[in-house]
Amino acid sequence: MRADELKRFAVLAECSDDDRDSIAGLLEERVLRPGSPLFREGSEAEALILVAEGALRLESRRTGPLGQVGPGGAIGGVSLVTVGKREVTAIAQGKTRLWILERAAFRRLVEDAPRAACRVSEGVLVQLAAATRANLDRLA
Repeated sequence: MRADELKRFAVLAECSDDDRDSIAGLLEERVLRPGSPLFREGSEAEALILVAEGALRLESRRTGPLGQVGPGGAIGGVSLVTVGKREVTAIAQGKTRLWILERAAFRRLVEDAPRAACRVSEGVLVQLAAATRANLDRLA
């Protein structure tokens, strides 16, 4: 993975080129076939997932379809710092290429490149705040 490919992910928008270099070395690539689940609701959440190509359809047993995350999108960032279960199921819509930052890799980033880890955390919090505002607006 080339660090400049990470520029298109909003969750990493505040990262410098050096930050992205540090992050790129820790990412795991995964390619899913159409219809393949990435994870299921109730499984352990332990990674930030960046969608490079394709899309992930999100659904929940409680609420049904929730939409999708396409190229440049990210899900699961909170699981880098908290332990818990996935609230949704994510299924590949077409061939989907992902970059995954596992919690253990993020902890290495905290030790080796704290500025980069801080920028990732900030990006996750910005994303979480935006989702919270959107849901509050919808409920109002």
